[in-house]
Amino acid sequence: MIKIDEVETYGWQAAIRGMRNPKNSWEKSDSYPAVDCGKCGVIDRDGICHPKEHDCTPFACYAVGDNDLKLMETLGAAGTDHGKYLRMITVTADITAPCTGGRNTIPTR
Repeated sequence: MIKIDEVETYGWQAAIRGMRNPKNSWEKSDSYPAVDCGKCGVIDRDGICHPKEHDCTPFACYAVGDNDLKLMETLGAAGTDHGKYLRMITVTADITAPCTGGRNTIPTR
């Protein structure tokens, strides 16, 4: 069985800035760093959640706004040349899988 843990993504802000570069439309960007608090369910636009009973720093994220999402969908549908912003988003994960590198095979002669 394959198990995937600790999935993280990086580079959202740079990818959004890069996809808006050709048209100099940075002022239309509506994405922002935020905190998606798993305990209180609040997405805070300032990027900081200050409850007294728990710590929200592990829930830091980057919220993609409606304008940026629409542009991403349009560029992605236009083909690989226009969807190159996707190459700037990095995804990392820990993958645990059984090792079957020859130990479980039957030797033949």
